[in-house]
Order: sequence, then structure tokens, then C-alpha cells
Amino acid sequence: MWWTEINISNNDELIRHLLSYGSGWLFRGHSCESWELASTLERALSPVGWEPELARKCEEYSLHIFKSKAHHYISMDLIPSTKLGWLSLMQHHGVPTRLIDFTESPFIALFFALDAVSPVQNDNCAIWAIDYRKLMKSCIEHLLAHVDGFDMDYSEVQMHPDEVFEQYVEPGLVELLWVTEPKTFNLRLERQKGTFLLTTKIELRASDLLPKCLPPESIHKIIVPASMSVDVFKSLKAMGIDNSRLFADLDGLAKDVKNEMVHQIPNKLINRKP
Repeated sequence: MWWTEINISNNDELIRHLLSYGSGWLFRGHSCESWELASTLERALSPVGWEPELARKCEEYSLHIFKSKAHHYISMDLIPSTKLGWLSLMQHHGVPTRLIDFTESPFIALFFALDAVSPVQNDNCAIWAIDYRKLMKSCIEHLLAHVDGFDMDYSEVQMHPDEVFEQYVEPGLVELLWVTEPKTFNLRLERQKGTFLLTTKIELRASDLLPKCLPPESIHKIIVPASMSVDVFKSLKAMGIDNSRLFADLDGLAKDVKNEMVHQIPNKLINRKP
């Protein structure tokens, strides 16, 4: 197993564990522990199997169509000026891309892990935690050693994400995992403290590269019983974490109303008098 598995048994243990992570970690929530750490593009192609050349053609085609028609739906000042910006916008609106959503907040990842869970679900949820600072420092050292002209340090890479993506990540000069987000955030990405994990070569998958880039102690899979969802949501709501705040639109409000209804129905049925 190329990750460290951590099993949680109660809400207090969960909160303590999530609070123990430092600022150099990234998190992603899965509603089912068996789900692989995969991009939306990988999942979209799963019915036909993973074919690298098909993946590349799908991204190129989707990007072309999206860029050619996006101006009909958003104002010109919101049109991205970089490929990373376009991929981020496409991901934001549901187009399959090579980007894998992560967040700097373990509690936001926890929210997304449990958001689609039914209160009567028996499956466990999972939160992936990755030491991204260690990952990025390793990647930058690799670029310094193997790519002519690359001379940036960690801070410079953080300051120029779009330029680094265009010049060194997107061309696929080396096989690496990369953590980044466009310099210009959309509101949803900002509220969710979001960022993206992606492979420098689209034909490679994150789950194949992670074991080569980080040791198991830097990749955690936290298993959370779905039966804890009611108590966990109470804690998250007290922290100000819900759909209306994370999505900042009517869709977010509607998700919260739906969740409230779904989680109240079992209680109503249990407490209903015969």
C-alpha cells in the first residue's frame, strides 16, 4: 500500500486528527473509500479504458470548443488569458479535465466527503491528505536538475503559477505531479481554498506517480464511517462550513436545503408515532 491508512472511530478523534495537520498539506474528500484518486477526465474515459492518446485528444477538443463559445455566457473581463485559467474554468463548470480538485482545508474536504452521503449509508468515506510542500520542493529540485533554463525557487513558482505551467509543466518536459491554481481565482475556488493536483504529462495518472514522488508517510487516507455524518455536519456548521458559503450562489443554498431534508427524514420516521 503506497499510502498510510488512518481509521477514525468518533467525531472527537476526527476533529483532533484533522487539526494536527500543518499548513503544508492538501486534502480531498471522497464519499466512498473505494474511489480512486483520479481526475474527472480519467473517470469520463473509464467506460472505454484509459487510453493516453484519447485523453489528449479529448482535452484538446474540449478546450477548443469551450474557448470558442464561452464568451457567449460570461463577460469579457472573466475570460481567462492562460491555459491553466481555461482548464480551471472548465473544471469549475463540469467539463472533464486532468485537474484533480484539492483544498487547503481538511474540514472543507471532510464536508465534501460527507456531502453526498445518505444518513443510512453503510459505506465509509475517505479524506486524502498529501504533503504538498514536500511534493513541490521535490518537483522543483527535479526541474532545476533536468530542465535547461529553469531557475526558480519555491516562492517564485508560487508567484508565477500560470507562466510556470505554460513554460515547464504543460510541455511535459519531465514526469512529475504538480500542485497549482491560476493566479486569477474564481470566487468558488477562493471560498473552497481550492487548488489542483495534475500530472505534467496527460498520459500519466496521478495514482501512478504519487508513489514515486512521495513516501507513504506523506500520503494519508483517512477513513471516516458514514454513520458519523449527522454529528460531523453539526460540527462543520458551527465552523461556518456549508454549501451556501462554499458555492456562494443559489445552487449552494439548494444543496443545503436538500441536505437538511435528507438528514431529517430518518429522524422524522423514527420518531413518528404509530
